[in-house]
Amino acid sequence: MGMKVLCRVGLLAVIVFISSCANKQVVLTPVEPFNAEQEHINLLTVSTRMETDEGGVLYNGERAEGFTIKAATVAIPLEHQLGEFSYSRKGTPDLSKDFAVTQIQSLQPGEVPDWFSEEQHTNKLFIFVHGFNVHYGTALYSLAQLSYDLKVEAMPVLFSWPSRGKLNSYLYDKESATISRDTLEMLLQMAADSDDIDEIAILAHSMGSWLTVEALRQMAIRNDGNVNPKITNVILASPDIGVDVFRSQMSALTGTRPFFTIVISSDDKALSLSRILAGDADRLGAIDVNEEKYRQIMQTNVEDLLVIDSTELKTRDKTRHLKFAESPLVLSTVSDTINDLEEERLTLNLADSILLSLSQSLERVEVLSAGVK
Repeated sequence: MGMKVLCRVGLLAVIVFISSCANKQVVLTPVEPFNAEQEHINLLTVSTRMETDEGGVLYNGERAEGFTIKAATVAIPLEHQLGEFSYSRKGTPDLSKDFAVTQIQSLQPGEVPDWFSEEQHTNKLFIFVHGFNVHYGTALYSLAQLSYDLKVEAMPVLFSWPSRGKLNSYLYDKESATISRDTLEMLLQMAADSDDIDEIAILAHSMGSWLTVEALRQMAIRNDGNVNPKITNVILASPDIGVDVFRSQMSALTGTRPFFTIVISSDDKALSLSRILAGDADRLGAIDVNEEKYRQIMQTNVEDLLVIDSTELKTRDKTRHLKFAESPLVLSTVSDTINDLEEERLTLNLADSILLSLSQSLERVEVLSAGVK
């Protein structure tokens, strides 16, 4: 067996071990908040997963024929620190350090406009699309953490597609994402049609990025190349998308389209595995931005694309696939791109730059030109 194959087998073994330790089913049995003052997040969830009778689990990883909607309230841990993510995998959560559901109920599609109206502290919607190997409960708490840490004044919505939450179900998950494209597009259109929503921001992680761009591509194809103008900002965190596939997807968005922010890390171990499964095709979330071919691709989209290179940042996640959620610097930068979108666009156009290189050791954000060296 050659050295290259041995290295890949070692990488697979490491990721299997990490995944088996980190990704456990989450029990979502509602609990009482610590007190009336405990902070919380109200969430809407739309899912193409199959519902289950297993106590507190709500959804498994199998595919439903349609979709279901739930409204949930998640309590923020009393001792929560920026970028931290903790939940109880069994038993009663510790509300001092664990995210916990305090209320959850099913809704019919016709009740969604009422939820938008009741949450009318803002006219913005923040949609999170999770990635591969994720249970519903983990995704729900991830959105609560992101919504709280990003400090985005927007109504949070989770789009959860049928991931089995198992590393050996990569192809199953990819096909599940494929059959969920129409429902995500429907959610985006439903939100855009609401008089209570003026702006929609989407944060998609890993394989969820592929699903998101596919849904936007479908919308554009149906509308002469245009994405609904209310969809103003799309953040792709560690996107598990082939570079050539992404370029093909974007080619369908010939008219109105959102501003794209891409968070990458060339040392992403999870995307190294994905690259192997994809026949050595480069993954968008793990490109080396110093390579000229990638700078040229980015430069063609300079007016509506920002690339955040987080390679130098160190976080607790050993796979280096979750920097977008664990690094305060990335969280702050992503928050700025959502909250100050027009200012960000103006700055980028004036500087003719599309690459932010984040350096934790130097505690700075360096703006680099994307032009040819």
